[in-house]
Amino acid sequence: MTIKIEGHEFEAFEGETILDVARRNNIQIPTICYLSGCSPTLACKMCMVEVSGKRVYSCNAKIKDGMDVIIHNEALDNDRNEIMTTYCVNHPLECGVCDKSGECELQDFTLYTQVDVQQFGLQEADKKPFSFAQSFYDPALCIMCERCITTCKDNIGENNLKVGKVALFTPDNYKDSMNKDPYSVWSKRQKGLIEFAGKNECKDCGECIAVCPVGAMTYKDFTYTSNAWELEKIHSTCTHCAGGCEVIYNVKHLDVKGDLKKVYRVQNDFLYNPICGVGRFAFDTVSIGTKDLTSVLQAFSRADSINLGGNVSNEEALLVSLIGKKLNIPVINREGKLYQTFQKHFLKANMVYFTSLDSMQCESNNHKKTKYNPFAHYDDVKNASTLIALDSYFKYDAPSLRYKINNNLKMQKNTQLISIGVFKDSLLQGLGKNITQIIARPGYINMAGILGLIFANDLIDSFEDAFPSALQHFLQKETNSINEKDSQVEVSDAQSPADNLSPYNLSPIFEALNLSNLDSLKVTKKGGVLMISLQGIEEFICNDLKYIHGYGLSLHHNATNPPSITEAISTTIAENLTEPIANDLMDKEAHIEIFAHLLAFLCQKLELKLLYVPKETNILGIANICDLGNTIMSSRYSIGIRTQGDFILDSNLETIKPHFPLPTLAQLEGSITSLEGRVLPLFPSIPYLDSNLESAFDISDIARELGALYDDNLENTQYLGDFTKLLSDYTWSNCRKNDYSYMYFNFKNISYENLKVSYEKDGTDNRGYFLEMPIISEEIIAKDSAILKFHLKFSLKILNNHQDIVSDIESKNMLNNVFQAIKLETQNQFSKTTLASKNLQSRSGIYVSKSIFENLGLQEGEDIVLHTIQTVKEESDSNYPVVKAPVYCDYDIEDSILLVSPLLENVEFLFADGFYTHLVVVKANITKDLESQKIS
Repeated sequence: MTIKIEGHEFEAFEGETILDVARRNNIQIPTICYLSGCSPTLACKMCMVEVSGKRVYSCNAKIKDGMDVIIHNEALDNDRNEIMTTYCVNHPLECGVCDKSGECELQDFTLYTQVDVQQFGLQEADKKPFSFAQSFYDPALCIMCERCITTCKDNIGENNLKVGKVALFTPDNYKDSMNKDPYSVWSKRQKGLIEFAGKNECKDCGECIAVCPVGAMTYKDFTYTSNAWELEKIHSTCTHCAGGCEVIYNVKHLDVKGDLKKVYRVQNDFLYNPICGVGRFAFDTVSIGTKDLTSVLQAFSRADSINLGGNVSNEEALLVSLIGKKLNIPVINREGKLYQTFQKHFLKANMVYFTSLDSMQCESNNHKKTKYNPFAHYDDVKNASTLIALDSYFKYDAPSLRYKINNNLKMQKNTQLISIGVFKDSLLQGLGKNITQIIARPGYINMAGILGLIFANDLIDSFEDAFPSALQHFLQKETNSINEKDSQVEVSDAQSPADNLSPYNLSPIFEALNLSNLDSLKVTKKGGVLMISLQGIEEFICNDLKYIHGYGLSLHHNATNPPSITEAISTTIAENLTEPIANDLMDKEAHIEIFAHLLAFLCQKLELKLLYVPKETNILGIANICDLGNTIMSSRYSIGIRTQGDFILDSNLETIKPHFPLPTLAQLEGSITSLEGRVLPLFPSIPYLDSNLESAFDISDIARELGALYDDNLENTQYLGDFTKLLSDYTWSNCRKNDYSYMYFNFKNISYENLKVSYEKDGTDNRGYFLEMPIISEEIIAKDSAILKFHLKFSLKILNNHQDIVSDIESKNMLNNVFQAIKLETQNQFSKTTLASKNLQSRSGIYVSKSIFENLGLQEGEDIVLHTIQTVKEESDSNYPVVKAPVYCDYDIEDSILLVSPLLENVEFLFADGFYTHLVVVKANITKDLESQKIS
């Protein structure tokens, strides 16, 4: 379709508004109330245009082929002038003390509409300001544009603000002398004010502050501390989670020379990029460095392994990889290694289950090459008709992803969200109508979820063809089992399977998902995004997959990657071993490979793309840069880089206290890779200096001293950002130079200075670049016969072991204080860096539902002690470590569950490297009383 705007013809698309087309083509239509991608409120009427002699509002007027749009004529311009004049009644524009002065949209549009005289007047009303969360609301400055309400509803999804009715002085005596639109805007403004409507306390968001066009909504700690025009604006990327949001540091120098600088606040491009509270407020953490490398060089000389944290930049990951190679010691990151293995097998699996390789092919040098990205981007989330989350708690792990999902649900209305996890979240449920939350049994969330989706969506025939042995343990009558007693499953009386499902006993799936039928897993419309997380990979590794003859340790080997002699002998022996021993020999990679194939099959059949939600900031970058070592190994002396180790290199913060200081990620130059695979620039908020205000040393200086920069390209670097363009040449997959390099994404040869950092005017996200999908030639496909000639032989099984846990709890008479627990951090806390922030209201600790909070008589911030069932069994006579932490109420949780911070000391003891367990809750004062009695 085409439309004309001010006499010029432009292409338009179905569903777009006039404003959408104008913005995409850099044509200004003034708006004050409208937020891109959100519901129009028509509060300001400034976007009025004329179409075929009729006035319409461009923010909600859908385009029609051939329409002729007029933005400016005498009537339109007069009404806009009059609207702006009413906004200026009792709202002075000499704003010397206002936080918005110098960037106020009221000032801008007053000039734009050429308001030069005030013809209206009303008595000023007594309007009382109030505060909530980090926001201060001054109703005397509010123009009732309602943007704060809109973003809270359509972006954040919390509905904490509303228009309240008030009896202010009304402009009724102007009704006959004013035009219709200006009068309606003024009248509405005089009859309402913003009110806080949240059921529970609002914390650490601040998006309402960002969208306010005037100084009515401000950040409390910034008020009256600086004028906007004094602040340097530094566009960068948030580094607290893997969301990759753009942030704008507002910085000002503190001394005459300008060496000392301070971040006063953080802003964002609120039209296209809402950010969470930690991105907006945790800007106060600063690390002070050193130029003394003596201790760190001595530590590396002793080290036999490097533990690499997930909160590192791409350049730091590359340098650590080079150091590990130089010293011939492994680089270890557990999540990165698991995801790296999963990514490799998922890419291969997609070639097996994709129905037509022709649709994946592109022409290059007259040779067919395969190029298809099965991983999702944010645009896929935005446009998805179906969203499925398997054991993925994106609300906590990636708030920006939650905002995008909420915006999809609000704006598309018919999008379906299916979330399978261990607890129900009322906030998530309130995001839309088509939301299904299934509370599943830990240990089988992913297996039962995948099988439930397959059975519910009539994919069983294709599944049987792809995995002929997978459902042996769900058959009504087992015929091939070695241990029939172990594998026989009773049929549930409640089961009413369809005809094509009659051979199968679905009761284990029903029980694992707490469902009586699978109707809620029926996908109404194909096409969307499937979300998984580290919990899912870890959980599937622990599943007891049954051994089927012919499936051995050589599953992930082929002609170009043959097994070693030891592995080959082990495989031959394994084929003749008894079933229990053979099951034990199924290695971790085999489990991950099966998981990858199951997900690839499901994605192909339901037309889904996969989105991995990492626990740490740069897992995708690490997985595609580093040759990661085995996570299960003993170490005599380890180096911890932004994580635990015998010698720790990390930001010099009170919550970390490293042996050698590094800059915070906000002080780095370089890049990170977000969860959508986008390489994004980091521009430092403030310089990284030592105590003498000189540039301090970072990882690049250490690598240089260790001799890890082994050629001219690496040696000719001066700053950390110089390594950004070298990512394309020195990452692990490129250096290996073998056929498996196509199982990893590629970085581009783009310098740090050339990485874009902001959005286009129409909302197009051109920041950084996407990792390049590997191109797979037909020669490689033919050479690697395992890709297309592949038969996994395994049998899925859901055990009924949770009854044993419940029985054990009942036998100990502990039902009143034993609860299911998940290792999961609360919103707005991600790492020890965020723990160090004094700005954040959200606190790390243990979060419980309202019912637990009230039943145990807890108080906010009160310390409680957590025990495992095992330690309680032994009646505390052992020397097990104690986990003690403050407890808080999460009012969104509807189930009896504990959210236990992974940042707590000794927390790994409670969870034994997993994510789920049952824990006993004891109030700290009770524990103290018991200990006193014991002593006496």
